[in-house]
Amino acid sequence: MSARPFRFLPSCFIWIVFVAVSVLNLILGTILQLLAWPLDRSKKLSLWVNHWIWGRMLYAAEVFWTLHRHGYDRIGQGPYIVVCNHGSVLDIPANLTLPLPLRVVGKTSLFKVPLMGWYMQFSRQIPLDAHDLASVEACMDTCRESLEAGISILFFPEGTRSTDGTLGSFNRGAFRLAKDLGVPLLPVVIEGTRKILPKGSLWPSPSRVAVTVQVLDPVDPTPFTTARKFSNQVHEIMRGAMDQLKARQAA
Repeated sequence: MSARPFRFLPSCFIWIVFVAVSVLNLILGTILQLLAWPLDRSKKLSLWVNHWIWGRMLYAAEVFWTLHRHGYDRIGQGPYIVVCNHGSVLDIPANLTLPLPLRVVGKTSLFKVPLMGWYMQFSRQIPLDAHDLASVEACMDTCRESLEAGISILFFPEGTRSTDGTLGSFNRGAFRLAKDLGVPLLPVVIEGTRKILPKGSLWPSPSRVAVTVQVLDPVDPTPFTTARKFSNQVHEIMRGAMDQLKARQAA
């Protein structure tokens, strides 16, 4: 008998849990935010709901995944511009485990997904079409407003998911923004999510996978004269941390 059904059923279970947690996040986040609306116009409460449900609860509920968090003691009050390597859509909920009110800069296509896209708009996640100058300018303006309200911003500076697990070249928007506003950058590296759901795959792996989120030291943008030098330095830091993380997991 083929082993395919025995892999298909656990993958279905993973999706069922994912959808159930996402719906709970949407319903509870919407209700609580509407109740808190007069006192919370910046919608921070919905971001904390994301943290507890779509971040922590999701990884706790998925029995095939184990989440390891390191370096969280490096996180201060913020706000930060968070930059992370990108190997899977599951990097988003992994970053939501950070103890920060956090908005995600994501492709505009995500905002058109039924239910999820509506909630992303409701909680003021930040759309970006990198090929549209007006979209880029609107994204930067929204990021500034969020940071001024004490809300951290998550960028995936590679701009797309890696197909081989290596760290691609960085777009410099996050680094220019950090320099312009004097906001510290918080580098984060993630290992394991690509093993679960790599780019181009619709069916998550039913194998047991350890996902590691490693928070690195915040980087002050002040010493860097250009966004290019800033991004190059952070790229080196993150690439070295990813190599160490992979070596530890392989040992």
